Formats: sequence, structure tokens, C-alpha cells
Amino acid sequence: MWWGTNFPNGKLHGVPVELHVPCREPVDHLMSMCNHGNDIFTCDQASEEDIGKAVSSCGTIQFLIRYSNRLRESFRVRCFGHGNFTSYVEHMSTILSERRFVGSEYVRWKNNADRNKSDECIWKNESLREKVKEHLLAVHDYYKFCDECMGSKDELQL
Repeated sequence: MWWGTNFPNGKLHGVPVELHVPCREPVDHLMSMCNHGNDIFTCDQASEEDIGKAVSSCGTIQFLIRYSNRLRESFRVRCFGHGNFTSYVEHMSTILSERRFVGSEYVRWKNNADRNKSDECIWKNESLREKVKEHLLAVHDYYKFCDECMGSKDELQL
């Protein structure tokens, strides 16, 4: 695990490191990952196994392994709503000192096709949407963490 290797005992130069995780609504995040991978989530799933296969077919779902609840063994891990990124940057600018070396200006480029939610079948099937959400919460630490953290004392108040 990268964090544990580079920050033994959750510290940097003896100072505790706090990790901040942006949290997204699970089903919307899954559909975004399907879109990013140019994958289509099919809504004809009946069993838990079928739902698991459909979720796994979204190519970028493997990125969720980057978060593990084991991080909480060494670090204080806090969360914030994904849609609050500008507020997060403003909040952190009051806590962190200015960079000594300023990099070049960030240039954003599109890496996803525009998403049209009305084309995504999952929004028309509330029962399936709930089953997919339950699956994501049960299988992926990231969603479990966010579900527990959002609304708790560990959610950053932005």
C-alpha cells in the first residue's frame, strides 16, 4: 500500500497525516465510470451475481481498489462531497501554506464523452438502482467509507 510505505505510522516527519476523500453517490459514480470507459451498463440483471458482473463490466471500476479501509488503521480519514471541490480548495487554502515552488498553470481537458442520464437505463428502474447501490456498498470499501462518513463528525464542513 503506497500510503503506508511512504508515510510510516501515518506520519510525515513525525506529524500525523490526515487524508481527505471526495465522496460521490454510488450509482451516479458507477454510471460515470461506465461512461469514462465507454461501457454500457445493461439493466436486465436478475441475480446478485448478474449485478456483480454488470458492475465489473464498467472498465474503470478497478480504480476503486485505490481506497481501502485499512488506511484508517494509520491515518485519520475524512470525507467531503464531490460536488464541493471549489469549496474544498478554498477551505484548504486557509490551512496549508503557500507552495514554495509554483507549477505551471493547470489546463483541464475533457477525458469523458458528455453523459446523458436519460440514456442510462438504471434511472428508470428504482428497484435495480437500489440493488446496485447495495452491491456497491457491500463490495467496495470506498462506498462503505463514504456512506459512513458523510453526515458524521468526519465530514469536512465546507
